[in-house]
Amino acid sequence: MSVLALATTTRAQSVGNPKLVFTEIDSMHLTATDGIGNPVGTVNVLGPDLWSWDSGVSSAWGPGLGGNGIGWTGNAVYGLWAETGVGAGVNFVFPGSFGHFGATVTSDDPIFFLTGNANGAYGGTLTAETFNYIGVSNVVTTVAFKYDVYFNDLGDVANPANSVPDARSTAGILLLSISILFGVARRFAHSLS
Repeated sequence: MSVLALATTTRAQSVGNPKLVFTEIDSMHLTATDGIGNPVGTVNVLGPDLWSWDSGVSSAWGPGLGGNGIGWTGNAVYGLWAETGVGAGVNFVFPGSFGHFGATVTSDDPIFFLTGNANGAYGGTLTAETFNYIGVSNVVTTVAFKYDVYFNDLGDVANPANSVPDARSTAGILLLSISILFGVARRFAHSLS
């Protein structure tokens, strides 16, 4: 088994931190909640199946030398969940920090060689922390938050009016349309002869 396959098929176990549940309603709507419906941070739409999540927690550090980091523990380097419905693909949660701790969330990514956790399953723990150097060898680390992350893909069937079809679904429609067009043209040509 290759290292990539091993890393992407390992299933992590929740470690009991507060939940952060991303739920994709359709290709333009994503929510971030604590698992019982209370919002956690802010979700911004960047495009179809692409969002940024802002925790609202500043990633700035105190006076002096310091730094910050947001990281992932669990499967691979980021959260992966298998795409639901027709076709292969994955959903990603990739940590980042741009003034506030947060993440980039993508859905319906057709990377066929990656597999992920089951829909709705725990995918890993997102940890944000800052650190400051006090003196020469003393480092003070402050954990801003730790969330056990889950991803629920309700798919684009939840609200078809707001969904943007992906290439897999439109290719089938195109082939069907071409078949019907040729069938009608053939009948029309046959009726003229």
